[in-house]
Amino acid sequence: MRRLGGVLVGVLLGGLAASCAGSAGSPVGNRDAAQADEPAGEAEAGAGSDVSPPDGVRPQGDGRASPSDGPTPPADGSSGPVGQDRATAPPVCPFDHWCWENPVPQGNTLKSVHGTARNDVWAVGEAGTALHWDGQRWSAVPSGTEGYLRTVWAAAPGDVWAGGSRAVIQRWNGTSWSAIPSPFEPVDVLSISGSGVGDVSFAGTALIVTHFDGQKWGAGVETGALRWINALWADGPGRLWLVGSDGLAYLVSGARIAGGGQAGAELLAVHGTAEGEAWTVGEGGVVGRGDRQGRWKALGSPTTASLHGVWAAGPGDVWAVGAGGTLVHWDGQSLAAVPAPTPRTLHAVWGADAREAWAVGEAGVILRWDGSRWSSPYDVAPLEARALWAASDDDVWVAGSRGAIAHKTRVGWTRPASGTTETLSAVWASGPDDVWVGGQGVLLRGNAGGFQPVVAPGGPRFAVALSGTGPNDVWSVGGGTFHFDGKTWSMASPETGNAVWALPGGEVWVAQAPLRKALRFRAGAWTAYDVSECLRLWAGDASNVWCVGGNQSAVASRWDGQRWNNVSCPGAALHAIAGGGPDDVWMGGTSGNLVRWDGQACTPARPAGSPLPGFGESITWIAMGATRRGDVWMASADTLVHRVP
Repeated sequence: MRRLGGVLVGVLLGGLAASCAGSAGSPVGNRDAAQADEPAGEAEAGAGSDVSPPDGVRPQGDGRASPSDGPTPPADGSSGPVGQDRATAPPVCPFDHWCWENPVPQGNTLKSVHGTARNDVWAVGEAGTALHWDGQRWSAVPSGTEGYLRTVWAAAPGDVWAGGSRAVIQRWNGTSWSAIPSPFEPVDVLSISGSGVGDVSFAGTALIVTHFDGQKWGAGVETGALRWINALWADGPGRLWLVGSDGLAYLVSGARIAGGGQAGAELLAVHGTAEGEAWTVGEGGVVGRGDRQGRWKALGSPTTASLHGVWAAGPGDVWAVGAGGTLVHWDGQSLAAVPAPTPRTLHAVWGADAREAWAVGEAGVILRWDGSRWSSPYDVAPLEARALWAASDDDVWVAGSRGAIAHKTRVGWTRPASGTTETLSAVWASGPDDVWVGGQGVLLRGNAGGFQPVVAPGGPRFAVALSGTGPNDVWSVGGGTFHFDGKTWSMASPETGNAVWALPGGEVWVAQAPLRKALRFRAGAWTAYDVSECLRLWAGDASNVWCVGGNQSAVASRWDGQRWNNVSCPGAALHAIAGGGPDDVWMGGTSGNLVRWDGQACTPARPAGSPLPGFGESITWIAMGATRRGDVWMASADTLVHRVP
């Protein structure tokens, strides 16, 4: 198969890793962690590093070490494995043919986590995401809904409840999730808790609290001065702690208020111990504790960051999580902040015991506590990629900041040494052993064994984009347009551009987005053409050349061999393009817009209800690649997904 040239620029990945999948787990029960619905934070994803508690935080358990996390990539892009999941498994493919490549196991925000044992843990979140930990790996499980799941609570391995937006209530029976007729219509379900099978309570917006006894829904309970409820926790049959607006916390016993207190800020989550202690956390880092008699008091907090989740293993072992990766621990004497291995906002925390706990949150982040430190269960190395080239499913190259280069092969991702600390913004390969990488002030050539700088007198000093048709026909733009004939570089034109695409037979296209021009090189001469938008290029052949990119509309331009014609596509502005053939051209852009040209028309390709975050309205697709018909790679700011035909 002939590889045609091109460049895909502008990716920012938090890390590259093999995804995981698995089966549902097993045994025994525990209590819950209820979390409130708060906006996700804005922090970037970080490396999956281990973090031990500081002085004053007492490690629990035997102090055993967890498996080492992925190293932070050296600035010189040194070699070594990158992004290989400790529990290697097939990719998580939660919708149709779409599979996660980064982050792993997936990238949807997770809002709640709960389980019954070390090998039976559930995490749920946006777009109906439901993940299960079986003691070895996380796996995606179809939840039966496309709605935002905001809470999960497990009564037993075969009896798990999840709730969320638009009154969604789903129940796991040990084999599958199914919808349960909800008394909350049309409000959201925000929190679920209970004391066991047949004793489950639910809280929703509009001050609705109701109970399910295993057969039917029961009456509500008194909610006092609460204007809304964010979370509840069951202290036993007929006993609930409710938290929410105005910093209010109430103990409800027998449907009547039996005690409580008020914090200085809105309370977002509550969880307690078998001894009847109820721990509450909320905005501004507020922390409070109630007893079995309903007496509640605020405690001094070591943080002002909002705390979204809390879990109490016992009277002397309580964890709270929140904005910006905040971790706070109570050791029985005082509260202390613990450095986090992620800057991502954490929404929920739950543990099977003092030596096994999980925290989940923004963009799918998952942390694990082993009794002595928090870490990521995946070896995820940050890349901050700027360019991507996909030749096949087993030959994908990514280049990025600080000289980082990553290569995907059949066995996973590796990190060839680049020998530079410069930001790399272009990559193209004629084959797995002949790879060109460019950036500001640098041009490299190499393979999986490493890269060397290319000194090219009279040639390019840097590369904004790279393309070619083979090892003896490579093109570069940046400071001019340059050509490599297999031996030497030469300037083909003083004109430069932002993208380049080379076709067999000597035809080359260069995009000039600021000028709304496309330059064609043919038979030794350059010709300029007016185009509507031209930030990215893709060409299937000389009669199928495409330009997309800009801030105005979802307009693409197509060269049919004679002239450029505008192609109107639905949705927001387009910024990336790739194709598997003349009738299989994919384009993506702002607001998660994804469209496909089938040879006749440009139509929406966005899978309805897809759980991939890149299909949400907050995402912009900035890089795409296609290796054959229907086989598409897409990247947003920190997400990489792959459509497997």
